[in-house]
Amino acid sequence: MAYVEKTLQKWITENPNYREFSGTTAGVPLAFQSAAGAPNLEASKWKVWDWVSELPDTNQAPAEADISTTGKTARSLLPIVPDAPAASELEINLGADTDAAIDALEALVSEYQDALKAGKTFYLAHFLGEGKKSQIYAAAVSWGGGINGTFPDPLTTTIAITPDLGKYNKHQEITVVGG
Repeated sequence: MAYVEKTLQKWITENPNYREFSGTTAGVPLAFQSAAGAPNLEASKWKVWDWVSELPDTNQAPAEADISTTGKTARSLLPIVPDAPAASELEINLGADTDAAIDALEALVSEYQDALKAGKTFYLAHFLGEGKKSQIYAAAVSWGGGINGTFPDPLTTTIAITPDLGKYNKHQEITVVGG
């Protein structure tokens, strides 16, 4: 089965009981879009990327550099990138249909790269539900293409998502038209 891109609006229609998992990651799809300005807040403009069982970590301290010298007993940390959490390495189970999973990874990375080329911003959202504020933020995405596997565990890969909270980070409601 090939990867099929799906809007958040369609995902909500296909998963009418997603609210039963309120408060868990099971009911929170990762959605993305590219925009020339602020993100569009209509569900039909967001695409769902439901290949992960966890969300990128946006609750980290800013990146810091250790500037201590050898022999110093106390560490000195210097903030180097304000509002920029480190990359989250998210594990992706490739499942039985590895082609669909690889196509999904390539589509997400391509959307990010196309946004950069067009001078747009790539946004991610942790969709928390209709009528609820969701965290929406600018981010970067990368995938090296490596595949991991040890018998008898499933084949996996990891994708890196780096939030850019300094560029855009808001809690806003994504509206469902006709929902």
